Amino acid sequence: MTLRLAAAVPLLLAGCAPLPDLPESAALLEPALSRHTSPAPTDSIVTHQPRRIEALAEWRSLNDAQRPGAGS
Repeated sequence: MTLRLAAAVPLLLAGCAPLPDLPESAALLEPALSRHTSPAPTDSIVTHQPRRIEALAEWRSLNDAQRPGAGS
């Protein structure tokens, strides 16, 4: 019991201690205060290819056709 108390007291005291202020360096503040923005892209990044809905097919032949070396 006393060992647990001896271990808990420093943890409690450290948890209640005030934190030191963070340094306000110019390297950290400049990006946060910067007003430089780039315009949003106007062209689409992903293209949509519509596909027809088809009935289920036999998938083994499709996989075999896409296998490396299947075309030769």
